[in-house]
Amino acid sequence: MKLKTTLFYKHGIGCLRKKGSVGMKISLLAVTAVVLMVGPADAEEFQGATLYSEPLTAQSAVEIAFRNNPRLKAKLEGLGVSSAEIARARLPRNPVVSGSIRYPKHGDGENTEISIEQNFLSLLLFPVKSQVAGAQYRQLEYRLSQEVADFTFEVKKAYYAVLAAEQKLTMRQAVFETTEAAAELAKRQREAGNVNEFFLQNEIAVSLESKLAMAQAQTQVKLQRQHLSELLGFPRRRNDWKLSGELPSIQLNDSALEDLSKTAFNDRLDLLAARKEVEIQKKNVFAGRFGILDDVDVGYQRENELDGGRLQGPQIRAGVPIFDLGRNAVLGAGARLRQSEFELAALENQVLSEVTIAHDRLFAARNTAEEYSHSIIPAKSKIVEEMQKHQNYMLIGVYTLLAAKRDEINAREEYIDSLKEYWTSRSELERATGQTLPLEK
Repeated sequence: MKLKTTLFYKHGIGCLRKKGSVGMKISLLAVTAVVLMVGPADAEEFQGATLYSEPLTAQSAVEIAFRNNPRLKAKLEGLGVSSAEIARARLPRNPVVSGSIRYPKHGDGENTEISIEQNFLSLLLFPVKSQVAGAQYRQLEYRLSQEVADFTFEVKKAYYAVLAAEQKLTMRQAVFETTEAAAELAKRQREAGNVNEFFLQNEIAVSLESKLAMAQAQTQVKLQRQHLSELLGFPRRRNDWKLSGELPSIQLNDSALEDLSKTAFNDRLDLLAARKEVEIQKKNVFAGRFGILDDVDVGYQRENELDGGRLQGPQIRAGVPIFDLGRNAVLGAGARLRQSEFELAALENQVLSEVTIAHDRLFAARNTAEEYSHSIIPAKSKIVEEMQKHQNYMLIGVYTLLAAKRDEINAREEYIDSLKEYWTSRSELERATGQTLPLEK
């Protein structure tokens, strides 16, 4: 498969460096270039060559989804549809040509008349309409780029969910093996008369519960993999692809809330689109002041008389503003401007709130993961190690050791949940700020 263009990625997002910006912003044109260059046949080839050739990372999953997801392709095709409509709206109205030929009832000769008319307002406002069209196109780019950013977040979220589900399944299998061994041992000891029926049934119940938990974990893996397959663009095909390793550890350092809020306020794509909307409505208010001229047409007319004479000259046709003075159009334009300003203010508050919430979730998950990694899991592992020594000297029973091992595995499963929450929150923070966050190697 040969692509006709090259796309550079930064942590799974097609990007364009903005002067003065620390992070990387999505380049809609770059993403569109690759997405629309890959047809169904190419997608099939890309599926076979890349999807199953090596384990997926978060970045490669996003790249594959960019190339293959039909819903994303449909949205990006909307750029071409809307840009054509915008380009058409900026053009002046076409001139109107009219003509007539008349014959006298008695006598010879003919009377001919031809005229051409052009709407005056469409010519007068052509510079303003051109500016509005440019702003509308940039607004469309911003909105579609934000949808690409949202889609990127969904892919990363699904990727981390699959990683976490598969790791938790491994933990559930380990717990089941432990409880199954304990139940088998209890059965043999019951047959030998060393334990009572209550003890045996308790161990069997624990084993059955762990088996059910393992089955639920298997179902969760299947569901999460199917969801990621759909985002990758292959919902009905093979899904025996593999992921790369395990959930990565948390980053040593994460950006401060103040820096992230500033970045989001300046660079968030839907905010830029909302600011363009205010700009467009201001120009529409200016154009609306000339609405009374909308029915004014200017042109040129030539008429040939029956006697061979010719009349020609300019002409003007105008509507008489008796009922509609254009005031309502001006008031409506002003109301739409104020509406766009209020919507912008509300979105600014929403963006800052989203950044704050995502940042707080990120650091809460970070603190939880660090607590498990640095304190709880080492303590649980030390308990198992010490109990193993005691069990070797027959100071404690094997069931106590197995219970301690189950506690250690459960703690590791909680650690996996905190890692998943951390990386999901980090992806959400990227979406909320409109930039990718730096990754430490």
